[in-house]
Amino acid sequence: MITRLGKLRLDKNERINRFPTDVLEFLKNKIDSDLITAYPETEPLYLKLSKYHNAKPENFLITTGADGGIRYCFDTFVNEGDEIVFLSPTFAMVDIYATLWKTNKKIITYADDLSIQVYDITSSISDKTSLVILANPNSPTGNSLPSNSIQQIISRAKQFNVPILIDEAYFGFSDTTAEPFLKDYDNLIIARTFSKAFGLAGLRIGYLYSNESLISKMYKFRPMYEVTSVSLLFADYLLENPGIVTEYIKSTRDGLSYLTGVLDRLGLSYIPTDTNFIHVNFGGKKDSAVKIFEKNSLLVRGGLPFKGYENFLRLTIGPKEQMMILENSLNEIVGS
Repeated sequence: MITRLGKLRLDKNERINRFPTDVLEFLKNKIDSDLITAYPETEPLYLKLSKYHNAKPENFLITTGADGGIRYCFDTFVNEGDEIVFLSPTFAMVDIYATLWKTNKKIITYADDLSIQVYDITSSISDKTSLVILANPNSPTGNSLPSNSIQQIISRAKQFNVPILIDEAYFGFSDTTAEPFLKDYDNLIIARTFSKAFGLAGLRIGYLYSNESLISKMYKFRPMYEVTSVSLLFADYLLENPGIVTEYIKSTRDGLSYLTGVLDRLGLSYIPTDTNFIHVNFGGKKDSAVKIFEKNSLLVRGGLPFKGYENFLRLTIGPKEQMMILENSLNEIVGS
């Protein structure tokens, strides 16, 4: 596959409809020679983030997406041979960094019913732990730990002065956040991205949110310029115009409602998630489904790495218009 562009991209949980034309035209007109030839100016976005979260600019560190934030945590808190606690499966970059740093991995695995025990996480944290990383909601499972469970884990890490990173890449589609705990726990770091609900996956921008002490430690590892001027322009605009994001979240939830109705009508079982994707069981027609999706220029992702879920595929959810295109392929699959 040479390009994913021009296809219905249901494989990586990106925004799957176009930004409004007036938004794109406005931003295109802002991209002039100065913006391209001058080095990026990040201060305006730091100010926007502080206003957005009602915090200080010093509480943030702009990153190249959530994975850039994870990298900062490894740079700052992890040395070779250190013990790292994280879930599996989870965002692939966590294990990649843990391997590159030659860490001692304390991996907490899901049961085959996609459940995970909080005790398994808290009991793995000790005075030997250097960093805890949790994605909430997690990917690829798509499920979340409730706020009280997250607090238990943060509190346990705090007992040993262990920093804990909560990756909230899917915030917006999920309402669960550890943000209220920042005022009580000085070991907490939250990662956010503009790739999912904000729809800027191609611009690679996100941020870390924490107390000034932890941010200042991680800030020492930042490059001269964190992200590009175009990335800053778009992120700044969406923070200034949050209705664009909330409208996409609403239309995605409407799309989910429409899609589940289609799946019910077709007799396809599914697992809903706390994100903008869904796991669908195609049973004995999985191979046929993959071929039909490919023929119809729909990109999809393999299912869950658990026993009993071999016939599932993961599909990104979006507005009803895109789900109606998906519906055509689903009808073809069931009728094949």
